[in-house]
Amino acid sequence: MLTLNGAAANTFTGKTFLNGGTLAISRDNHLGAAPASPATDQLTINGGSLLVSGDMTLHANRGVTLDTLAARSWSTPPRRSRSPVHRGQRGRVDQGGDGALVLSANNTYAGATSIRGGALVLSGAAGRGASSAVWLVSQGASLKLDNSAANHADRISDAATVILSGGALQLQGNAAASSSETIGGLTLESGASTITVTAGPGRAATLTSGGLTRYAGAVVDFGGAGLGLGGNNPALVVTGLTAPNGIIGGFATVGGDWPPLAPTASRR
Repeated sequence: MLTLNGAAANTFTGKTFLNGGTLAISRDNHLGAAPASPATDQLTINGGSLLVSGDMTLHANRGVTLDTLAARSWSTPPRRSRSPVHRGQRGRVDQGGDGALVLSANNTYAGATSIRGGALVLSGAAGRGASSAVWLVSQGASLKLDNSAANHADRISDAATVILSGGALQLQGNAAASSSETIGGLTLESGASTITVTAGPGRAATLTSGGLTRYAGAVVDFGGAGLGLGGNNPALVVTGLTAPNGIIGGFATVGGDWPPLAPTASRR
């Protein structure tokens, strides 16, 4: 591991390549001077891990490229890291630690996104990862689609699969307008997961999934104040579900109760 810390800035102006091992930083300028104009590959991660040990923001011009199919790690203990630009072609993002990785720009990497710990947050007017087709959320980790500052209806692909293994999926609504997000499908792989839809005050918020797949032993709790009550309340719509007696099953609860299934096989 190479650790760069302290208040002093690194003043080199070249690009940074992380081809193995772990690079630990706590400030943006530990990666050298930010370019004067946007550079999508100012930091290239090609098999290594970036460990963020403090609350920091990457400069808007410091683009990140994931160079190969090998796993990439953004590990964020215990505080928050905000990344305004995170781009790549084929690489995968592997998030770990106890903190939060906040992505607030359009992220174009096409590999899977694995959240092994902490939180990965897509937020702001442009924060999205629509090229990643698979989102894996492990025990105790969370994926948050945060519209509190600005709405975006396509933070992840409409065809993407979210796989929960004891993790959390959260949709946060906006106070100025209703919010929505559509995903391709939900998979409950293992453990006790949560799916929460929170509406902004006086606004609706709707999370729509193209289906729900459950493996033996996996359970889920649906949450959100007023979930399923209609009007300007949060709604979770899951298409294609069938269930005897109108009940999804004992594996799914809303506040401890079994959620009923609407006639259209959706939960609103």
